[in-house]
Amino acid sequence: MLKTIDANTDALVTAASYVALNKDGKVCGVPSEITDNDLLALKTAGLLTGYGRSVELTDRAKLALRDHYLSTDNVNEFR
Repeated sequence: MLKTIDANTDALVTAASYVALNKDGKVCGVPSEITDNDLLALKTAGLLTGYGRSVELTDRAKLALRDHYLSTDNVNEFR
């Protein structure tokens, strides 16, 4: 679910957030196939922050995604 949310970046909200709050994080919109209960579970686990379905991945979520990418077999790996 984190991978899907991270891929769904909301460029307009990210730009407005950067101007208003001078933040570096990218704001992602949660797709409709992820239920509200799943979203609440991710927020409760400390993986997402934000209001409603406009969220940012926390450092903990970014670390989990990095570990996921590194643990999967990559077809295009360098040899």
